Amino acid sequence: MASGASSPCGACKFLRRRCVPECVFSPYFCSDHGPAIFAAIHKVFGASNVSKLLLQLPVHQRFAAVFSIAYEAQARMEDPIYGCVSYIIALQQQVLDLRAEVMEAKALHAQTQYLLNSMNSRNQWATTTVGGPPEPFSAADQNATNPQYSGDHFNDGGFLPPEMYTGEEAVPFPAEGSNMQRDSP
Repeated sequence: MASGASSPCGACKFLRRRCVPECVFSPYFCSDHGPAIFAAIHKVFGASNVSKLLLQLPVHQRFAAVFSIAYEAQARMEDPIYGCVSYIIALQQQVLDLRAEVMEAKALHAQTQYLLNSMNSRNQWATTTVGGPPEPFSAADQNATNPQYSGDHFNDGGFLPPEMYTGEEAVPFPAEGSNMQRDSP
């Protein structure tokens, strides 16, 4: 689809030739921006090679081919040795970096979940086994429950009662200075 005699396609404008109605380039290179894009394609691949390639392809695949050729030509203009390969390597490195970040995030998430689960299981054990964390007794409460201990014995009055809770029965602590030894479990 040539633009007619008034305006040739971008490829024909760049090549300074008359654009014919059956021009293979006219559907893909407009007259405004086409010459700049086609300049890189012509310099890297040659107009003759690109026209032969496009004529060998079915019509529905030509646009994708022109897009790929233009991208590769522009990459070759910027980096004549590697072309698109440098972009591909950079993208592959980004993928590797992002995969490493995802693995770190998953590990951190798993560690956080483990800690939360262990804290929840400890809290559940404490509330089901003992009835929750014990509240500290004041000096008045300690004197009321254990008259043998005075408020002077506990400096701030905020200690736990002098019994050990085993869950079944309260076991009193041995008095200070006594010769009692604990039985081994």
